[in-house]
Amino acid sequence: MVPFKFYTSSLLVEITGRRAEDLPSFLRILREIDASSIFYHVHHAFREYSFAPGQYSNDFARWVSEELEETPLAEKLASVNIKEVTDLETLRQALIAIVEKYLAARPCRGGSFIFCGIPGSLSRPNMKRRRSKSSPLP
Repeated sequence: MVPFKFYTSSLLVEITGRRAEDLPSFLRILREIDASSIFYHVHHAFREYSFAPGQYSNDFARWVSEELEETPLAEKLASVNIKEVTDLETLRQALIAIVEKYLAARPCRGGSFIFCGIPGSLSRPNMKRRRSKSSPLP
């Protein structure tokens, strides 16, 4: 039998200085922002176990719902199955496709979203995420 090894980690967050005021600016920044920012905004709720039932599990969906009051888009952003996404560029493209499709059909409202990231971490766009078979988290 292989023993279970407990690990801990710490996370330093850096504000990127990028701010989206509406969906078109969000989409523009999402296309070019460092992959670490996407990772942070999609995954940090899982790391912190801070989301409650009924809340969206990623910052993008939460902002779209609370600030822009675009619940259908928020639900689509929250529905991306991060367990099936193997790299951050695929995740970026999935999020972009959802927002583009939504924008093509609807006008948009404004409200600020501040992009954050993890300094020096996951900054290479093609970096694959490693997943252990024994790891319960994505």
